[in-house]
Amino acid sequence: MMYKKIGFFLIAFSIIFVNFNYKVYGEKIKTAKVLMVYDRENVFGYQDNIVNCIEELLYNFSSKVDKLDIEEYNKGYINKYDYIFVLGIEGKLNKSDFIQDLFNFKGKICWIGKGINYFLNDKKYEVSYFREKTDITELYYTNKRDKKYSYSEMKKFFIGDKWNFTTLNIKQSEKVEVFSYMSDGTNYYPFALKNKNLWYISSIDDNSLLFYVFCDLLNDIFDTKIEDKGNVFIRIEDVHPFRDTNKLKAIADYLYKENIPFIIALIPAYVNKETGYINNMSQNKEFINAIKYMENKGGTVILHGYIHQNRKGTVSGEGFEFWDGYNDAPLNVNIEKLVYDKVEKGLTECVKNKIYPLGFEAPHYAIDEKGYKELKKYFSTYVGQYQSSNKKFTTTAFPYVLRNTKSFNKLIPENLGYIDIDDPLTMNRIKENFEQVSMVRGYTAGLFFHPYLDIKYLKRAVNYLKQNEVRFLDLKQEHNWVMLGNIKIYSDNGNITVEGISNKNKDSVKKINYISKINIMVIIIVSIFCITFLIIFIKLKRIDKNKFLR
Repeated sequence: MMYKKIGFFLIAFSIIFVNFNYKVYGEKIKTAKVLMVYDRENVFGYQDNIVNCIEELLYNFSSKVDKLDIEEYNKGYINKYDYIFVLGIEGKLNKSDFIQDLFNFKGKICWIGKGINYFLNDKKYEVSYFREKTDITELYYTNKRDKKYSYSEMKKFFIGDKWNFTTLNIKQSEKVEVFSYMSDGTNYYPFALKNKNLWYISSIDDNSLLFYVFCDLLNDIFDTKIEDKGNVFIRIEDVHPFRDTNKLKAIADYLYKENIPFIIALIPAYVNKETGYINNMSQNKEFINAIKYMENKGGTVILHGYIHQNRKGTVSGEGFEFWDGYNDAPLNVNIEKLVYDKVEKGLTECVKNKIYPLGFEAPHYAIDEKGYKELKKYFSTYVGQYQSSNKKFTTTAFPYVLRNTKSFNKLIPENLGYIDIDDPLTMNRIKENFEQVSMVRGYTAGLFFHPYLDIKYLKRAVNYLKQNEVRFLDLKQEHNWVMLGNIKIYSDNGNITVEGISNKNKDSVKKINYISKINIMVIIIVSIFCITFLIIFIKLKRIDKNKFLR
């Protein structure tokens, strides 16, 4: 019996060893069922679809997310869910069947914004409705969870915009945990709290400090353990064949010297706005060599559209490509076909010149829901902001990477803004944005820089980020894939592998992942050793048994 156990252990060891040395790229599927109930999708007068933004966020924590207008609610509907998020933009949530079901609900409830006065009429919770306020000017928050913090121990932020906030009274403070406070300059109120199975957040939008506090609190609501250390990326924007190659190389040299990897947002073709003639980068060998030079200095290419414009008379790099910027509306075309055609042309032009993008960024971040779904077929990675509305152009900057959502396989968010030399406060805005984003646990932050600007402006931003001891994101180090037709591009651990293209291109540029090959060799050797040892061990055991019988 003892020998059998030893033999089983050796076999199990070899199997486990093999499994540990193969990388698993699929994300863990989270099975909690989440429902969001809302009274309207956006604040009156604004185009931002807050429901869509929250839905994208929730998919990051669960693979099963549904949303429902309160007018469509039927009794007992919430019973099949584990989490209920209630979004009150106008507060019209007084539907008796819903309120009663919510009161009896055993899972977690997160109520955001107005209408909670209908739910807190009973004595089940140690909090009660107080009133609405529009003169809140300060927010206090900390992401530390080692003890209960008072507002004076939290970081203070100023709220510039006038917003509606719901205030609550706390009946028994020892039974209520307050995660954030707000103030009108005189009085202090809980902004975010937890009592029993109820989480409450006073107000939310989709693009500011309030939104980032909510994003961070989701880690607590879903009991997610996440590292505090974040990532920052720098993206060189609107790099097209008519850019000054000397400036591109100078940027690459500087960032390489600073040991900072960076992203290159490549527009592979440039349209003459007068004639409409398309200048592909294949016609400019100097530009192609400059891109490869930047790659060798730590740059990673993503596809930034194909021509970055869609209207005659518009300059490439300034116009929209997947949106009607003139009428601020979706393009009146088959957007799926348009996206496919532009991606196919862009990738073909890149691959033909031995340049391999690892992600995509829509020009000006403008694209509708159908466009996102089409892009999701071809790219594992999208870099930028999220357009939440299918009616008007508006974007949301998330504070961390989103994975396996409705619109993205992986979204790497840009949220710090860009360097605008016409704005004397441009660095102040970047600093303010970083201060807010970096309070979110596991944040990813990003900014972009146009290569026609003086490099001194980029150096100022880099110096600020380095003073904050940030960790710079290297896109090549992550698992990415691009697939369209016969083109297949993969990256991992700094290596890029290309499949499905002609040997003429493939043999000269395909980077072999030597680490993976070594791992496979080690796995084979160890497996052979374990099997050989096991066979010898069994034979020796039989010899000993025969001796004993004699």
